[in-house]
Order: sequence, then structure tokens, then C-alpha cells
Amino acid sequence: MAGAAAEAVHTGSSGKGRLITREAKDRADAELVARVQAGDADAFRALVRRWYAQIHRWALAVTGEPDDAEDVVQAVLVKLHRSLNEYRGDAAFSTWLYRVTRNAAAEHARARRRRAAMRERARLEHAAPGAPSSGGDDVAERLVRARLARLVLDEHRRLPPRQREVFALADVHGHSAAEIAELLGIDPVTVRTNLLRARRAIRKRILDAHPELLEE
Repeated sequence: MAGAAAEAVHTGSSGKGRLITREAKDRADAELVARVQAGDADAFRALVRRWYAQIHRWALAVTGEPDDAEDVVQAVLVKLHRSLNEYRGDAAFSTWLYRVTRNAAAEHARARRRRAAMRERARLEHAAPGAPSSGGDDVAERLVRARLARLVLDEHRRLPPRQREVFALADVHGHSAAEIAELLGIDPVTVRTNLLRARRAIRKRILDAHPELLEE
């Protein structure tokens, strides 16, 4: 059961029909972007409606947290409004937009770490000497979840950044290796290697912690 869940892939089919659909979407994006760059406010709203859900899925894939994903989406929309003129069509709009989302997620993570460090310094500065520290919360957070799907998501967050990103894009959001390679600007072989390592790591960690799942 654990192996099936941890190694499940929803890559979607590839073929001529899919390529035609992709080309049509790229053309529609290019037309909307050109209108926005020409000052068409309605086109900008249409572009946001067209891409909002996908931006959110990408943000969630990178951050792993719904609240963080919402913050990243808002940052991406601000970037779009202010800087869409920077897009020159050298790559597909989807590729450019994913990179904007990824950069926004990275900046959000850095800001979050800075805030956490500041809170920790403040806590240490105001803590009474000899006061007992609380570690129970961390232990409680690490208790094994009942559902295998939740276990997979928890272990996904522990992966190295590249493996975490590739795993989420492939097995959670259904992108093919070729699509992920284009989004990340890497070779498809590198995508497949990272995906294989991520699946193996997740499966091993789950079964090490929950060997009873082998019997299901």
C-alpha cells in the first residue's frame, strides 16, 4: 500500500493532441500578454483568471504550505502587474510565469526565516534564566499521521529542494518530465533522476517508521 501511494505517478498522456493544445494555449497567452503590454486592463484581468489556479498549484508545490502558497500567489500577481513588460517572449509564458512564482516562493521563504530568527532572538533575550524549555510541541508535531497520503506529503517536505520540487510537479500536479524540464530549465534525464530518488526516499522513510504498512 505504501509503495503504491509513494510511487504513484500522474504524468498525463503525451502526443499530438496534447502538443496542439499546448501550442494553442501558448498562442492565447501571447495574445493576452501583448494586449496587457499595450495597456489593456481587461486583458490583465483575463490573464489572472486564466492562470490564478495554476500559480497557486505551483506555489503550493514549492512551499508545501497552503498559507505560504497564498502569500506567494499575491506576490506573483503584484509582480505581474508591475513587471509584465519585462517578458519578451524568449520562452513560453508558462515557463516565465513559473520562474516568477519560484522566485517569489524563494523570497517568501527567506523572509519567513528572517522573521523566525528575530522571534527566536527575542524569546531568548526575554527568557528567564533557568526557565524550562518546551520541546513537547515538536514531538507532537512529528507524531505519525494515520493516513498514508498525509505521510507522503509530510515526507515530501523533508526532501532536498530540487527533489521536493520535481516530486510535487510530477506526482502531485501531473506534469510530464519534459514539461518539468522546461519549467525548471534542466535536462529531462535530471528530472527523472531526481524524481526516482525522491520516490525512493519517501518510500523508505515511511516504511522505516511504519513497517506495519508492508502488511497492508
